[in-house]
Amino acid sequence: MKRVIKGRDQLKYYSSQLDLLFSEVNAPATMKWSLLEAWLRLHTKTQPFGILVWQNNSLVAAALFALYKRCGFCMLSKLGEIGEPYSFAAKDKNASEELVEGLVEELRKLNRPWIINIADLADDDPVVTVLATRLNLSKVLKCSHSPRLLFDDRSDLNKYLSRNTRSAVAKAKNRICRHGIMMEVKWIEDGSEIEGYLDEIVNIHRLRNRQKRGLAKLDDPSLADLFKETLLVHAKAQSLRLLTIRLDGSLAAFSICIHDRGLLWVYANLVSPDWLSYSAGTIANAEVVRSAFDDSSIKGVNWGGGLQRFKLSGSVTVVITNRRIGWSSQLSRLAWLSINKIRSLAVVPSSISPGARYPTLAG
Repeated sequence: MKRVIKGRDQLKYYSSQLDLLFSEVNAPATMKWSLLEAWLRLHTKTQPFGILVWQNNSLVAAALFALYKRCGFCMLSKLGEIGEPYSFAAKDKNASEELVEGLVEELRKLNRPWIINIADLADDDPVVTVLATRLNLSKVLKCSHSPRLLFDDRSDLNKYLSRNTRSAVAKAKNRICRHGIMMEVKWIEDGSEIEGYLDEIVNIHRLRNRQKRGLAKLDDPSLADLFKETLLVHAKAQSLRLLTIRLDGSLAAFSICIHDRGLLWVYANLVSPDWLSYSAGTIANAEVVRSAFDDSSIKGVNWGGGLQRFKLSGSVTVVITNRRIGWSSQLSRLAWLSINKIRSLAVVPSSISPGARYPTLAG
């Protein structure tokens, strides 16, 4: 049985069943109702739209979208923040096929040109594979590059921390010691304790982004609140680990890590501009790798989107996420191309990646 859901109230009604399905299919840590709900509170003009599939009274597949109606077109995009992992959910091939069939049926009922534009998808998403065969006009674009350190059982830590990194960390620690500075390295997992650090974290986030990019997204109070709420949701789910590096009592660097499908995903890692000369960010990054390597429940480190130099140290595998785009007709495709050409002419600071949410800035 297929069901179409439209609007926030309907989505919330099925939230517990959606969370159960996302857990059963090992969906990304970003696919939780509480996170989607927080995102929807910020994006008040977004209309949630979804297809749900049941078999024997059990939810077996779901596809959730943000629906926008502009200039006579309907656009379906991902429900959630650009740059964070996204997936459809289906328990098996039959569920995937029924889900796609339901989506195609609803697209036909829109009675206006449509564009489907879903970012941050994994290469092996089975629903996307089926969807590609059903869309007459579609293409795949590379969305982001995600460097990952994947551990094996035969190697020691030095395979994942390069000689240059180990040398840089040793020099930084020696410099801190020579200058008589007290250093504290601390991992925190308790949600109530993490909450007490959020104001410091947001402050460094702002300062570092202003220094590097000339502006800080978290200067927007609504984005700062969403950032904090996102962290607290992950902490409540016991999937968040916060690393802090303090120098003489001051927060010099932090790394927010989320345990996601066996990997430690570095959600945000920044260094205070006040402590750049002591390479606090380098110390933090090495500690993330060391801690993950020592934890038998973790298979590697996911540095997140972007190809910054520090992410490419050690034995790194670069994973590419995709954007699936489909159009109802050649007319809608041409309209989409025209819109994107106009956007490309807009003035965007060269140091900021469009759509980047919380860029990582190690130092």
